[in-house]
Amino acid sequence: MYTNISPTWLKYLIENTPNFILIDIREPSLHESSHIEHSIVIEPRKIINKLSNLVSSKKTKLIIYDQDNSESPSVANLLIADGYHNVSILEGGLQQWILEQQPVKSLN
Repeated sequence: MYTNISPTWLKYLIENTPNFILIDIREPSLHESSHIEHSIVIEPRKIINKLSNLVSSKKTKLIIYDQDNSESPSVANLLIADGYHNVSILEGGLQQWILEQQPVKSLN
């Protein structure tokens, strides 16, 4: 089972804990226009293959977000079914992150 993580807690982790991977599962063009700092973009249909090349252990902490949590729960469950043990989703997605006035980055 995945856990939910609040924007406040995610901000704390970003500032104080380097041992996790933050994954934006939105379209790459959306990631380019605004995203949470240190996040990487991986499309849901490619996530299992990409993560097998990125992480050395299925115990690595993974935090997933999308725009509004419409896809994050199903992707988190997919990862858990594939053997990942430490999966969280950002409550409310990027939309909630922005509502709580947390910083976003842009590649443009």
